[in-house]
Amino acid sequence: MDQGYPVHIGTWTNWSRGRVLGATLTLTRQNAALVIAFTSTFIAFIATRAWRLFCFVLHRYYSATGPQDTTYHQLQAILRNASAPEDGIRLFLKLLSMKRRGTKRYYRLLFSSACGTVLLISFTILGGFSSSIATGDNEVLIQSAGCGYLYTGTDYFHDSLVYGSRKINNAANYAQQCYSSQDSQFDCNHFVTNRITGVIDKNASCPFDSTICLSPWGNIRIDSGFINSHLHLGLNAPIEERILWKSVLHCAPLTAAGFTSLDTQSPTKDVLFHYGNISTPLGKADYMFRIPDWDSQYSSTKSDSTLFSDINYKLNAFLVAVWNGTFAEIHSDFVPIDALVQENADTYLIFLSGNGVVFGDHTDDVWYNVSTTTTNIPITDASGSWAESVYLPQAPASPLACTDQHQFCTTDYSGTCGPLASMRDAIAGAAPLFNTTYAEISNDTATTEKAARFTYFANTFFATSRHIVGILGQMGPRALMSQQTLLLGYQGPLALNQWQLDVSHWWDISMAISQALYLDGAYGLNDPALERSRRNYTTPEFDNVCHNQKIKSTAYTSLSIFGLVFTYLVGFHLALISYLVEPASAWLHKRKSHGQYKHLEWATNATLQLQRLAHEGIGQGTWSKGAEVIPTAEEGDNLALLDISNLEHPVLRSLDKQEDSPSQSQSPYNTTSAAGEDNAANNIPTDSNAIHGNALDEDQGSRNATSTTLTDAAGDDTLTNDDGTGDNSSPNPSGSTQQ
Repeated sequence: MDQGYPVHIGTWTNWSRGRVLGATLTLTRQNAALVIAFTSTFIAFIATRAWRLFCFVLHRYYSATGPQDTTYHQLQAILRNASAPEDGIRLFLKLLSMKRRGTKRYYRLLFSSACGTVLLISFTILGGFSSSIATGDNEVLIQSAGCGYLYTGTDYFHDSLVYGSRKINNAANYAQQCYSSQDSQFDCNHFVTNRITGVIDKNASCPFDSTICLSPWGNIRIDSGFINSHLHLGLNAPIEERILWKSVLHCAPLTAAGFTSLDTQSPTKDVLFHYGNISTPLGKADYMFRIPDWDSQYSSTKSDSTLFSDINYKLNAFLVAVWNGTFAEIHSDFVPIDALVQENADTYLIFLSGNGVVFGDHTDDVWYNVSTTTTNIPITDASGSWAESVYLPQAPASPLACTDQHQFCTTDYSGTCGPLASMRDAIAGAAPLFNTTYAEISNDTATTEKAARFTYFANTFFATSRHIVGILGQMGPRALMSQQTLLLGYQGPLALNQWQLDVSHWWDISMAISQALYLDGAYGLNDPALERSRRNYTTPEFDNVCHNQKIKSTAYTSLSIFGLVFTYLVGFHLALISYLVEPASAWLHKRKSHGQYKHLEWATNATLQLQRLAHEGIGQGTWSKGAEVIPTAEEGDNLALLDISNLEHPVLRSLDKQEDSPSQSQSPYNTTSAAGEDNAANNIPTDSNAIHGNALDEDQGSRNATSTTLTDAAGDDTLTNDDGTGDNSSPNPSGSTQQ
């Protein structure tokens, strides 16, 4: 709000999410971005390993020992060799488009494509959400430099005034921007919650004897509900270690009839207000507030030489404190009449004086108390003078009184609360719930962490800057919302309930100060000049609460340790399994003779093994390691060549065939070369089938040979060998396929 706080870099527990999910790592934004980027890359790597594991499982599931059709072998080859899900899906879909619907092979391809697609989409989403390991709420811990509070005793009274003035001004700015506006450009994301709201009753009863209020109804009561020390004030703690605080402010304008008199002996003919007695250098006086009468306040306004100037209201506030259910004179500003003493609340008495301010419009607001008739006042400037019709207040001052109540509860036991009472009585009444006493709190002598927690929380309430009397004493008329339409002593339009808007604003400032004071308690005052008046908590019982103050910061990023550990642990195990399944399959194959065909089919479907099978099938090379990852041929072996005589159907040609074949063969465009003519003359076949195929046996040369039909294991495709129209399921002696 008014300063930057150092942030704890490292691990901590954000109790908003619990012990496990709340494990948090706070880093600078730059370092956190590196962690998130690396995690995204890691997820992409795990996606490829998950794909390989998926392919391995599906390949073994589909593996069958009987005769199989082309689709089966192509599917198995894709599962074995597609290195990434997008490659496999592309080949699956390509193959799927070439197959007839309704067959078992078709549905196998469809299932494989669907599973691969789900896998790809899932990991793509996971990669996109890798940034979600950042908690997203920008909550961090303050790095506590010195935990304590400002002592407001007489020895350092000046220091407390300086500190209080600064906090009030900053809180007023914050309340104006963040409590009153939803789209403020002000930095409203500093505290763990932007604002503390309350339930406002604008038709409340009179908080005092009804005879002293202007009206028995139409008053204001603001109830904060229970403010959670963790959720609203940032004191990071488990559910059972939190403190609940309720604040109730109840205000009403008072009648002045019968409570005023005129001091005719004073030069300004002061009006005296008799709501109690006040101490003066001459002793006790029978009044508690005095102010110049109406004529004295507006004499200059009605003069012939009036110029609008920096005229403003006058605002005076007084406190009546209650302790042990009775009036506490030592903490009060005056001795009140009985009608203003509430045994379960502190009382504020506030006076608003016009002090020369004029009103451009009439208002029915009872506290501003503006007349219903206009008054002409002379206005003079360099160009001349003229009369202006304005409205003036009807009384020299308007009184307003409020009761202020507090209540504290512990979350250890449901519904365990102290009394709703004055500030001191509320603290004293709740102290036993935290295994402490009011005296121990006053002396900072907590002996348990529970007592230290409440002592730390309660000491903030003794800061004079957070109470409405302190706020009004510092800000004066600037605390009024009517200032927004006041210029040079000329008051613009006011709401019918302007006084209620003013009271609500004071309450907002008080809540904003409370939010800020806990940050200062954890960190310090950040002002060497004030350190002499600061009291630090020195006992070890305070360590935990002092080092657990949360704020929000956009300069740092908090990462979920649970999210990181879960991502890397699951990913590591998934990758480990994907790397171990093949060695495990090989071990079971060698030692236990388990799943031999499934294992060997997986091994021989690998790219290099398929290459070996192609060359070895036509007698090229002397091969070894036929069931391992990389097969080897004897050194010096030359393998088959690629015959591209038919550009639409290239095949491998053995070196032996190359040596026996003429220098030229039939061109791919069916044009016979000179060598072809010589071959024809010598009865040497020139078509590619003759070159690369096997010599047909005389018994197979007839086109009337008996058809042989093989049904695959799936029962849906047929391998037919008749008239050369079907696939030849029998290998030729040379290992190549009859064209």
